[in-house]
Amino acid sequence: GDKQGRIIHVDPSRDLRNVIAECKAWDIVEIAPGTYDAYLQFNVKHLTVRAAKTVANPNPYQAAHTVTITTPEAFPVLEVNASDCKIQGIHLQGRDNPHPTVVVNSGSIKFQDCNVTGTQCGVQVHPGAMVVMENCRTADCVRGAGMRFSDHAMGHIIKSVFTNNKIGVQLAGSHCNPWFGKCKIVRNR
Repeated sequence: GDKQGRIIHVDPSRDLRNVIAECKAWDIVEIAPGTYDAYLQFNVKHLTVRAAKTVANPNPYQAAHTVTITTPEAFPVLEVNASDCKIQGIHLQGRDNPHPTVVVNSGSIKFQDCNVTGTQCGVQVHPGAMVVMENCRTADCVRGAGMRFSDHAMGHIIKSVFTNNKIGVQLAGSHCNPWFGKCKIVRNR
């Protein structure tokens, strides 16, 4: 198959939700610094969304997050319905609404160098879905779990921190089998 996607550059003047909705498999979306109000849905596989490198921030994956995506109203920030997606170097900031910040309905996604915050659950992983998380921080989900795994949900969580959530990580179903390595689950209450 055609593995040659486009590289699409987005700045705060563009509608990020529309850009993502029009993406095809293998596309890479590079996001310039700023705050974006968008309810995103990843519906095509092999989609990558990442913070853009800039002169001021040549390594956006190690420094403070310069790209923040928050949700405009009563929605999650991100819903995943496809396989082999990736998001890197971004702060996903949930609002004070009843939804998790990120909902992984199906498929698989890798979070790398991301910060996930919200008031409810940070990342909800539904049956059969898979999340890989590396070098991420999930915090301040004061009414829910930093990460919640349902029946048959899978995860591979490495070098990540869960802090200041109501529950650090919640295994809420049978046969959910996440693997954790070099993680810190601290100061959750």
